[in-house]
Amino acid sequence: MVAGRLLTSLLVLRSAPRNIWPALPLLMSAALLLLPYANTPLPGIGLFALAGLARSAFFPLGIGITSERFRDHVPWVSSMLIAALMVGVGLGSWLIGLLRGVFQMEELCRFPTGYPALALLLAIIVVRSAARPVRDAVMPVHRWKNNEGILRDSVMRRPAS
Repeated sequence: MVAGRLLTSLLVLRSAPRNIWPALPLLMSAALLLLPYANTPLPGIGLFALAGLARSAFFPLGIGITSERFRDHVPWVSSMLIAALMVGVGLGSWLIGLLRGVFQMEELCRFPTGYPALALLLAIIVVRSAARPVRDAVMPVHRWKNNEGILRDSVMRRPAS
């Protein structure tokens, strides 16, 4: 995981994160699709490492790019992405154990390729729309009191026209 994030931190010095981010789900899918063909431990470890490298880079770039897209909702966006990650890790581990008795390992490796495909689709949508940040999207309004005790909204609203 550390290697993936370090490599990505070097890559973003040469190319925009929006160019790197959509390629990462392709690496994840390729590694998962090729994993059943690894007939010795070394290629299997290499493919798991490739998938892990892509996953470890996808998450922090995802937070950065979606936070750029939804500038006024950074806390909400980042907390939802972290929650999704935690749910995915928890359910993924539990489901693999549960489904291990039902499916062959080859099928279990191919099944999750749908998730990177969905991530790729979402990455393309977010990257294409990242040029125009959303400032008045439908998001939960977080209310808070400022130092004077006045109730405020954390969402910036455009003046009505």
